[in-house]
Amino acid sequence: MNPSFIAYVVNIAFEVYLFIVLARVLLSWIRMNPYGKIYQFVFSLTEPLLAPIRRFMPKGMMLDFSPMILMFLLILLRKVVLMLIFNIL
Repeated sequence: MNPSFIAYVVNIAFEVYLFIVLARVLLSWIRMNPYGKIYQFVFSLTEPLLAPIRRFMPKGMMLDFSPMILMFLLILLRKVVLMLIFNIL
C-alpha cells in the first residue's frame, strides 16, 4: 500500500477527531440539552481522552484546559505517527 495514502487517511482521522474536540468545546459554551443525540455522541467520543487529562490538572480551576491539552497532544501524536509511516514504509 502506498505510504502517502496511509498518511493521508491517518491525517484525516486526526483532523476529524480534532474537530470533534473543538465541537465539544463549542457545545460547552452553548446551552444545549445534555441528553440530546449530538451532545451525547460528541461527549462519548471525547470524554475517554479528556477524563484522564483532567485527573492530572489542579482542582478548583475556573477554566477547563483539558481540551486544549488534548488538542496539543493529538497534534504532536499526529506528527510522530506520520513521521513513522514515512520512515517505516
